[in-house]
Amino acid sequence: MILKKKVLLFLFLFVLLVFLGKLALNIYIADITGFSIKPYELSDEEMIELNDKIGTLNSVEERALFLTSMYEIDQRVRADETTAIEKFGYETDEHANALSVMDSVDAVNLYLAKKYLDTYGYPDRSNYAETAVDTPLLIFHHKSDFTTFKQYFHYFYAAYQEGHISPHRLSFILNRKYMIKFGTKFQTDGQPLNNEQKIKRLIEKLELGQN
Repeated sequence: MILKKKVLLFLFLFVLLVFLGKLALNIYIADITGFSIKPYELSDEEMIELNDKIGTLNSVEERALFLTSMYEIDQRVRADETTAIEKFGYETDEHANALSVMDSVDAVNLYLAKKYLDTYGYPDRSNYAETAVDTPLLIFHHKSDFTTFKQYFHYFYAAYQEGHISPHRLSFILNRKYMIKFGTKFQTDGQPLNNEQKIKRLIEKLELGQN
């Protein structure tokens, strides 16, 4: 039974990485051919298949591998964007393609992260390694609009209160969301605030609805 579950998990992660790999592969094709390739998009059927498979991650080990896979593809497409800039320059078709591929991967990862949180909640540090714990917040940082972030913020705030998200990391993310929403940096009015105090003030300013 254990062997069967491991085989099924491997197959699921393989399918996931193939789907996401189709997105990331385009930048390598562009490197070789010099042509800009349109990013791959998941079909409705593939989205439904992934959605169904997420609900079958029945152990901490399976969920940890799932989160780590999301993290690795997130970092991979960002490394590809850096490579595209270094090889071809900033204002080039190759860099534009890398950005488009990264945006496509981010959209899929956000879809998966939302489904994961709704199904299993936020990963805790007592059962998961740092990479797996950091992944959901990282994915939301890279892609989510403010409305989506606000909708899922209660997961992040609860994880912060329980010590699974550090004050420094949450403060950084909230600062970024503040800048995106208001177009300016968060000001402390000359008061020296620690991360916990900044979080409290930012939650109020962003109207995230936590006590």
